[in-house]
Amino acid sequence: MEIALWFLAIIFVIIFVVVLILVWSRYSELKAKELKKKGLGHDIREQQKSFRVLLQGLMNDHLIAAPHKQGLSMLINNYFVYQPINDINVGHFNELYNTLVKSIGKLRDAPHSNKVNIAVAFHELALELPINTSDYSAHFYLDIAPMLAVQLENRVDELIVQQEQMASSASYVEEEEEEEILHTSDSFQPDTMEVKPPEERKVTLVTREHMSIR
Repeated sequence: MEIALWFLAIIFVIIFVVVLILVWSRYSELKAKELKKKGLGHDIREQQKSFRVLLQGLMNDHLIAAPHKQGLSMLINNYFVYQPINDINVGHFNELYNTLVKSIGKLRDAPHSNKVNIAVAFHELALELPINTSDYSAHFYLDIAPMLAVQLENRVDELIVQQEQMASSASYVEEEEEEEILHTSDSFQPDTMEVKPPEERKVTLVTREHMSIR
């Protein structure tokens, strides 16, 4: 009887230890996920802050207006309003963020005289974005936002090429005009009066006086 009780006690202890290990393992797993989620959330907030700083710089340079800045900020700030923070969504967020930042970098690196014209691409994007926060849904960020970001990058590249071609054409026209002016200057020969040496003028004068005396 005592052996049976000892056996049951040992079984009970083993079961208790196994359950305790499972509970602790599950708790540790949940704790790790929570810490990871907090870390991802911190990184996301830093990226959102950095994006707002970039947009503020564009507005300070008079490349985008305040309403456009607000709309573009919502594109990044509202990403996780209706979506959970997980590895998949964070991956999609980073792709969108990097594409937008890349386009902003191309605008900032463009020649100063071209920036206003290239910034038109950001105005066009801002006009296509939803106004209401509720419209920034998971569907929007999965299907529409990536397309708009790629469209922005392509539009920026297109405008950069256009500005470079216009600058090249203007430079070519200026060179042609300069060559034409130089050619005209070289071919122009002003009329000059033939001036006789003093000796010839003196002889002519004496001859005329001699003829008048005769």
